[in-house]
Amino acid sequence: MFDVTIELTCSRKPGTLSHLIRDITRCGLQYTRHDISHQNNHCDMTIVGHGVLNCSREDLLEILNDIPEVEEVRKLSISRDGHEITTFRTEFSKDYI
Repeated sequence: MFDVTIELTCSRKPGTLSHLIRDITRCGLQYTRHDISHQNNHCDMTIVGHGVLNCSREDLLEILNDIPEVEEVRKLSISRDGHEITTFRTEFSKDYI
């Protein structure tokens, strides 16, 4: 199981949080919590999820960056057992056992 923390800068368009939750759910994560800080024309958002990722780190970043309301992915932290990891295998990895 992975713990994922995503820090984003987003537009203030209504429905952005719902869109993000839907997309992380499609990646195998269960939404845990969020924090939003509103600025003038945008908001800073942190979303936390937990689960079994079914995509690579790069694929997750691509999915997040393809969301029109996302202006910038500031940080993507993926950890397992309290330790941050940068590479991992998913059920779709070629060498998955």
